[in-house]
Amino acid sequence: MAGFCTNKSIWSTPEGGSVETSCGRCDACRQQQMTETVGRCLLEDEAAPYGTTFLTLTYADTEEYGATEIIEEGDRAYSQVQLMFKKLRKVQGSKFRYIVAMEQGTQSTERTHFHALIFWYTPPPDLESIHEEKQMWKHWPHGFTRLLPIEDKTRT
Repeated sequence: MAGFCTNKSIWSTPEGGSVETSCGRCDACRQQQMTETVGRCLLEDEAAPYGTTFLTLTYADTEEYGATEIIEEGDRAYSQVQLMFKKLRKVQGSKFRYIVAMEQGTQSTERTHFHALIFWYTPPPDLESIHEEKQMWKHWPHGFTRLLPIEDKTRT
């Protein structure tokens, strides 16, 4: 269903019918995608028996801050995030799902950084509580990290 899309496409089916699809690029499509993603995150959080963690991953300015290398471009940076999650899964056999958003920094730095929600299906491994900005984390050697538990007052 194409919903409120302003650039709908109509495709012919082999049976002689037609299918209407959304463009995925207009404001209405983007709003729909965002609404669906938020809904999925809320359902995932509700299903995760061991809670949800908000994670921010950044890249340090230079190696003097402990970063192993500086990356600022999307594809390579995202592959580092995937590798970090893969390694984290090996720690104590952790089971979790996650969603990641990549973001460009402000005009002063313009560095790529990431925000993620981690939905825990087994007890989280020994995650050091990093509640202050600019903390190094053994699982992310490229820069600074911030981990915050998501408070859910309805979880029992």
